[in-house]
Amino acid sequence: MSMFPLPTILKRILPLAAALALILAGGCTDQSVPSEPLPGQAADGAVLAGTVTDTGGARAADAVIVVEPLVAGVGLSVARSTAPDLAADRDPDKSGGVRTAVSDGQGRFALPELAAGAYVVTTTLRDHAGDSRTVTISAALADKADTTFVDIALTPTGTLAGVATLENAILHDGTVVYVEGTSYLAVTDGAGAYAMTGVPVGTWNVRAFHAGYLDDATTGSLAIAAEVDTLPDLFLPLESNIAPIVDQIDATPLAAGQPTAFVALAHDPDGTVVRWEWDFENDGVWDYDSALTGDTGFAYAVVGPVTAKLRVTDDGGAIGLGAISFEVPAVSYAGIFVATTGDDANTGAHDDPLLTIGAALGLANQQGATDIWVETGVYTEFVTLPAGLGVHGGRVPPTWDRGPGQYSRLTGDVLAAGALGVNQPTLIEGMEFVAVDATDPGQASVAMTVFACTSALVFDDCIFAAGNGADGADGTDGVFGPNGQNGGNGAPGACDNIISAPGGLEGGGGWAGGPGGSGGQGAAAGENGWASSAAPGGQGGASGNPGQAGQNGFNGPDGGNGFGGTAAAPYGSLS
Repeated sequence: MSMFPLPTILKRILPLAAALALILAGGCTDQSVPSEPLPGQAADGAVLAGTVTDTGGARAADAVIVVEPLVAGVGLSVARSTAPDLAADRDPDKSGGVRTAVSDGQGRFALPELAAGAYVVTTTLRDHAGDSRTVTISAALADKADTTFVDIALTPTGTLAGVATLENAILHDGTVVYVEGTSYLAVTDGAGAYAMTGVPVGTWNVRAFHAGYLDDATTGSLAIAAEVDTLPDLFLPLESNIAPIVDQIDATPLAAGQPTAFVALAHDPDGTVVRWEWDFENDGVWDYDSALTGDTGFAYAVVGPVTAKLRVTDDGGAIGLGAISFEVPAVSYAGIFVATTGDDANTGAHDDPLLTIGAALGLANQQGATDIWVETGVYTEFVTLPAGLGVHGGRVPPTWDRGPGQYSRLTGDVLAAGALGVNQPTLIEGMEFVAVDATDPGQASVAMTVFACTSALVFDDCIFAAGNGADGADGTDGVFGPNGQNGGNGAPGACDNIISAPGGLEGGGGWAGGPGGSGGQGAAAGENGWASSAAPGGQGGASGNPGQAGQNGFNGPDGGNGFGGTAAAPYGSLS
């Protein structure tokens, strides 16, 4: 037996006595409120003290509290097992080693002489779930031998026991009996007996499983520590048909709060699948039950990894199981959201988008938002891009990530969009600006006009496409051509070329007439006939018809084409 000088014994006992006195006098306090060292005592490390209770608040006696320094993130005992060269304390009474205490009848404990540093405090108690936590003692507390308080609450545990037998079996061993939704289980012996120990107090669903047999289930309940609840007997009938088989499970996770679509396929080799059940959160609760299909949806409220279980039952009662694990993403974008299926009366949230970019610009200005997220698609409108507001196109709901090669098209006018006086950081990405063909004479088609903007305006992965400009305005009329020349004289009349014509017939009777006179030329009268030898000649022929007026002259040639009109000036430019 080791002997210590009396001053050393007093030095080690008095801080412990002081800590216990504090516990008795005032109970446990927050570990952040240390006590003062006893007057006149030399400081030799801090005191760790506290109370152990169960979850109902009852004081727990005989709990074993082990305090050991943290070494490389683990307790000293673990560090020694992984590093054999780590020397153990040569003096077990020194504060650097593993320290142990046992709670008294009131659940109280105290461990003195702890040096400054981080410690692992592990508490175990029969018929209770253990507890482990870390405590840090500052140098100031250690130097003054102050007391740090920590209260520990342990969960009482008990045992669920019973018998599970198999149909037509002589030995009933090998059946797995488990608490649904937990890791507590037991395996039956030859008589079918089982006992699950360390089960926390509460009411539990217990199920028995054995390959080739149908499951059976019951319920057990524990109220106090060390309680043993003997459950009703479980009987597993022989499975006389082949269980259904889950062929495929697909899940399309959307953002948290949005429905995840589930698709399930299964078949029964010797019957029909008559029941589909889903446990979407793997918590032992079957959230979905259908006699028709396993295709359904479920909205997860949390973000992160999840596991969903599928249970199918055939017409003979046999069960097939399947599961799928995946990540539920979060919408990581803030601002105003626009979609081709939205409505400008909506709130603009990611699940309640607006319809037009123009409405989103106005709402962003009202709410002070700095970003607009636009679903891929076509938007027929004209917008002016304001300073300091990012526009992000090519987005795909519900996550609103950008799809590969995706753009949002803005079109509908000869000027698709414009930016005026942008001098604050403004990012435009994933947008396609398309101007339509111009129609007015001399009008231009411009995809984007930028006036008085600085380099703060950035277009990243955008497309600009102008339409065709309109034809120029018509040129002025050409000058008149010169007058045509006068026409020539008319052609001669029909008789004008007849110089002479036979005269009238000779006179009858005894007087032979002379020959008739020649026909006249033009408007002149014809000559009288010649006189006969016995009597005068006949009268001359009638006057010839006058000649007709000549035709008008032909028109002069047309004047030459006028010069082409001057081209209209461009509407604007992108710089």
